[in-house]
Amino acid sequence: ALPPDVQAPLAVRAAEAGCHLLMDKPVATTVAGARAVAEAAEKAGVASVVFCTLRFAPETAAWIAEQTAVGGWFTARAQWLGSLYAAGSASEYADSPWRREKGGLWDVGPHALSVLIPVLGEVERLTAAAGPADTTHLILRHASGASSTVTLGLSAPPGAAGVEMELRGERGAASVPG
Repeated sequence: ALPPDVQAPLAVRAAEAGCHLLMDKPVATTVAGARAVAEAAEKAGVASVVFCTLRFAPETAAWIAEQTAVGGWFTARAQWLGSLYAAGSASEYADSPWRREKGGLWDVGPHALSVLIPVLGEVERLTAAAGPADTTHLILRHASGASSTVTLGLSAPPGAAGVEMELRGERGAASVPG
């Protein structure tokens, strides 16, 4: 994995050289950097994917396919709270400058969205609000008509840390396995 400010220009060069792209999240730390990658991949006709580990885990991928086939989802909620910056944390990721600067929205947000978007559709409208420390709350309106709420952060107390995702719709509720 490369820091996103290094990854974006290298991805542009790789696409221009005709190479397919397998990238880490976030693709870049600026909109312009991400657009440059997308435009280079499109112009070169190469495939590109951002590899979100949860999305591609076999159990999760099967669950996403199943929930997409079921359909009829009305709303969803996702909470992805880490304690990376909590007192006593010894995580190697805590030294990452871009994570410290951008917070949970940029670090774990792509993971949450990589599960919600395939099931509920593209995001058409977004409202965001700041929570404590680096916590961000999102309210999303999806192309399917469903809405979702997402809470993201890296500075939760250890007792509050965890990942939960739940869909609610015509046939009841379904939670991401694990």
